[in-house]
Amino acid sequence: MPLSAFSRSRISPCARLLLLAALICSAASQAADEREFEALYAKARANTKTKAGQAYDNSAGQAFTQRRSDAAFNKCLARSGLSNPPPFRGVLVLNANGTAQRVLVSPENKLSECYAKELAAFTWPAPPSAGYLNSLELNIRR
Repeated sequence: MPLSAFSRSRISPCARLLLLAALICSAASQAADEREFEALYAKARANTKTKAGQAYDNSAGQAFTQRRSDAAFNKCLARSGLSNPPPFRGVLVLNANGTAQRVLVSPENKLSECYAKELAAFTWPAPPSAGYLNSLELNIRR
């Protein structure tokens, strides 16, 4: 429904203001989430430029590829219904024992959100430190 239809509808002025406030808050929240993602992603990419970060990125990638990546991705791709999936990026925030504290993806869609759940369920190799940020990029070419 276009916004102009709200002025002609039977929604009270108070309800219209509340709806408008909710839309503004939603947009502001999304912008804050995007800024947080970009900041964490930049730090995660910086980690991969260190010797310890390169070693960790290699071992984490090998571990995930050997134990889970194809099955997880195929499951998520099937669930998404996308025939030509868009690329996405992610950030893993890892605890000292290799469990994911948080997984963030951008852009958020059915595929990236499903894959984020798979990444979160995986036990990663122990990172260089608690709260370690590791980045990922996924670009499927068919």
